[in-house]
Amino acid sequence: MYGTGYAVAAMLAPTVVTVTAIDMGTVGWAILAVVFLGAALAVAAVATRAARALPTT
Repeated sequence: MYGTGYAVAAMLAPTVVTVTAIDMGTVGWAILAVVFLGAALAVAAVATRAARALPTT
């Protein structure tokens, strides 16, 4: 399953970039920026929660 997720993302990424950034122009770039910002905030939240869950020695 781990490899499948990466393969699906690799197949969809060119289509997503083409539809947003190339076909939609500036609005598409803004949409991509929001998507990447959301992903960055999600990763930060998961990392913070994981750091809190680590046992202290």
